[in-house]
Amino acid sequence: MNYKRIYEELILRSKNRIIPNSYVEKHHIIPDFMFKNRRHSGHKGHLPGDSNAPENIVTLTPREHLISHMFLCKIYRSTKYEYQCLSSLLIMLNGGGKGSKRSINRQILRESMGKAKLYAIFKAKAIYALSKMYR
Repeated sequence: MNYKRIYEELILRSKNRIIPNSYVEKHHIIPDFMFKNRRHSGHKGHLPGDSNAPENIVTLTPREHLISHMFLCKIYRSTKYEYQCLSSLLIMLNGGGKGSKRSINRQILRESMGKAKLYAIFKAKAIYALSKMYR
């Protein structure tokens, strides 16, 4: 399966639409951790520029946001960015971020994913990647 192509299609679709009166989340098209001048602590990336530039931000539904991070994990598997991708996903799955609305929406996602066992699979992969990083 071509996860990169599917991810790019999801991003392109989100650029060309407006979701009125609905909760959305901001998503970095090129992940923040790939930039040299990132705001967050941790490993610096290789790209110059600003990760928060308007052309690098799209709005996604909570479900699309979660799926986009799953695609990024698949795209960057076995690369130097595997740890950061899985860490981002783990934070998201554990309700990362501030604000009660985000936490409620993430709780709904976790419950629906738990039924499909995807939540458990990706959480286990993320925890494994974290443990590999600290060995």
